Order: sequence, then C-alpha cells, then structure tokens
Amino acid sequence: MLATENSAERILETAQASVKEGLACVDAQIEEIFARAREKGKKKGEEHETDLLQKQELLRKNMMQELRVEILQSAVTTARTALEKAMLANPNFVLQVALRALSIIPDAQNVLIRVNHEDVAFLKSRKEVLLEGLERAKEVEVRADRMVARGGLIIQTQSGTIDAQIGTQLEEIANELGV
Repeated sequence: MLATENSAERILETAQASVKEGLACVDAQIEEIFARAREKGKKKGEEHETDLLQKQELLRKNMMQELRVEILQSAVTTARTALEKAMLANPNFVLQVALRALSIIPDAQNVLIRVNHEDVAFLKSRKEVLLEGLERAKEVEVRADRMVARGGLIIQTQSGTIDAQIGTQLEEIANELGV
C-alpha cells in the first residue's frame, strides 16, 4: 500500500506541478496579451492625439486667416473714413491728389482732368499750379464728371488714364492685401 500511496503522491505532485506550470504559462500569456493591449491602446491614443493636434492647428490657421481678413477690412474702412474726413476738412485735398497723380506723368502734353462737379471750380482756379508739374503741357482742361467721387479725379492723357479716386485706390490696396 505504501507503494500505491507513493505512486499516488507522485501523480498528485506531478499533476500539481503541471497545473502550476500551466498556470504560469497562462499568466505569462495573459501578461503578454495585456502588454500588447496596453501598447495598442497607447499607440491609438497617440494617433488620436496627433490627429487632434493637427485639427487644432488647422482650426487655428483658419481662425487667424479670418481674423486677418477682418482686421484688414476694418483698416481699409477706417482709412476710407479718415480720408473722407481729411477731404472735407482740407479744401486743397483735391489739388493735392491732382498734383500727386500728375507727378506720375510729367511728360504729358494733352491733359484732361475729370472731377466731381463740386471740385471743378476750385481746380480750374488752380490751373497754373497744376501746369507747374507738367514739363510739356501748355494747357490742362478740367471737366465735371458725375461718375467721379468727391475729392478724387481721373486724368486722361495721350498715354493713358490715371484713376486717382479714393475708392479706387482703397480697392486696389484691399486687393493687394487679399481682402
């Protein structure tokens, strides 16, 4: 009977060792599965974080562009208002605009300046001043044009046309700024 007991104990010990070994193997497999799951979860989290950061950067860029456009539009509107106030406060405003525009074309011979009807008399009274900046012109003709905004003018010569209206200049500035 001793031999049977010894044999049964050995079988039991072997079975227990096998179970222990099996459990250790299962524990190792479970640990490996958890490690892979953690790594996979970490990787997915990092990918999600990267995606969110990219979306955030895109949103920031879009908001900055929209803000830039709004600021530039506001600046153009403010400039328009300031120039209109300066025009009303300064009776020589249209003369200054004309002189700046004429300085671009000192060689012009035939010069026609179209202005708002409210500015005609004033510019006609300053023809001598207008001619001083022109080397070849003998005469400058000033005409009323209902299409020309107050304080601005359009100069026509044999070489071409210069639109020196405030609105036109501000539109060009706005276009250059991408507004």
